[in-house]
Amino acid sequence: MSFLVYALIFVTAVSQTTIVPLLPVVAHRYGLRASELAWVLTLPSVAMLVTSAPVGLLGDRLGSRRVTLAGGVVLALSVFAQGIPSLPVLVVGRLLFGIGYGALWTTGLAWLSGLQPGGSSRRMGATVTASAIGSTVGPTLAGVLASRFGFSVPFAVAGAVTAAVAAALVATPSREREPGPVSCRKGEVQQPGPVAGRVSTLRTLRRPNVLAGALTLALSGGTSALMQLLVPLQLHSAGRSSQTIGLALSAGAVVYIVVSALSVHLGPRVTNLRTNAGMAAILAVALVPALVGNTTGWVVAAYLATVLPRAVTGTVAYALATGDREEGGPGTSTVLGLLNGLWAVATVIATVAAGALKTAFDARTAYAAATLVVAAVAAWLVRAAWVTSPAGTRSHRRLRRPSRAVPVAPTVPAPAVPGDLPAVELHPPTDRTPTGQIPVPG
Repeated sequence: MSFLVYALIFVTAVSQTTIVPLLPVVAHRYGLRASELAWVLTLPSVAMLVTSAPVGLLGDRLGSRRVTLAGGVVLALSVFAQGIPSLPVLVVGRLLFGIGYGALWTTGLAWLSGLQPGGSSRRMGATVTASAIGSTVGPTLAGVLASRFGFSVPFAVAGAVTAAVAAALVATPSREREPGPVSCRKGEVQQPGPVAGRVSTLRTLRRPNVLAGALTLALSGGTSALMQLLVPLQLHSAGRSSQTIGLALSAGAVVYIVVSALSVHLGPRVTNLRTNAGMAAILAVALVPALVGNTTGWVVAAYLATVLPRAVTGTVAYALATGDREEGGPGTSTVLGLLNGLWAVATVIATVAAGALKTAFDARTAYAAATLVVAAVAAWLVRAAWVTSPAGTRSHRRLRRPSRAVPVAPTVPAPAVPGDLPAVELHPPTDRTPTGQIPVPG
């Protein structure tokens, strides 16, 4: 069962990146400018933004398996639709893909987390590794198939594989424990109310690990979306083919896989606030090569430099956030839906802003704006991690601050109550050898 969930994540990543090396073809076929092309690229994030939170709530109420399987069917249909030579159908297909993608990365991860007890951190990190492998195969496969057989063939192949994996998941018996009412006392059943759920969700977002995981995931997603839009357009302007663009993107994905797998192996040693904040700071520095030059070498160098921090933060963010849950708080699907919603916000803003800035000015201006935003958020994360321990408590330096002594009231022995048993001597008499047994009054 776990293997099939990883397989669905893999083929979804292949489908997600299939359109990236073909963006210049889409722009030429439909006469789209960079700002308009940005909307085509970010439509799945728009749909994911709208549906992530409701999908998370549905997963906690109806069961993550049911929602994930429905999302798999939507994913297969959406990939087939993107290969049809029609701009309206392409738009609908991209929106449907975002709905299925949001379901997979919300309820799919919650389903995977509940399949086996323990090791949730490593399993969630492994999903990012599986996605990275798919992101490696996707651009290269799409570039080769499109160059030899036409624009629609890569989508047909990806859609067929997605449908096959989704069908295998439907046919496999589930070991998931279906959600139900929470038992409090014998004869009582507690059903969470809608207002309490909203308050609990907002309070959960303010927890240090949840907020840090959400922000770094948003930075990683926004930077990735920026690169997916600008790098293919810049390489195409430099005279590179779709196949070459796909190979360049896949080279970065190979590095992503290695770093992500290493992060999964390290587990709790990197799943903490300070590692997250440090990677955010490195991400800001990694964008600098794109500001220095606009040639192929500088652009590819910036793309590869951002892979390391994105791989680490993308791998540990889900485990970091879901590992800081409080009793009575929202379920795993709801927390993941919240994270994916913030990720979608970042990708939408980054893609649309980058397309608008490139159309009005140039790509270097878009990189400059992204660098400033990433640096500002990274500075806040570093400061927050410095004053907060990895477990979410205040740092030792703050704990050493002297505090006012609170006077303690003298303890007054309780009056004896008639009928009480006499006090039992817990130590043996001094004239007898200790036996280690407590004497029982006769």
